[in-house]
Amino acid sequence: MSLLTRFIYSSLVCNLQRVSGQFIENYQSTASPHSSLIHIIY
Repeated sequence: MSLLTRFIYSSLVCNLQRVSGQFIENYQSTASPHSSLIHIIY
C-alpha cells in the first residue's frame, strides 16, 4: 500500500512541476510584472 501511495504522490508531484513550469513560461512570455515574483516562489 505504501508503494502505491508513493507512486501516486510522485506522479502528482511530477504533474505539478510540469504544470507550474508551463505556467512560469506563459508568464515570462507575456512579460508581466508577476513573472519575477513567481520566479522567486519556484
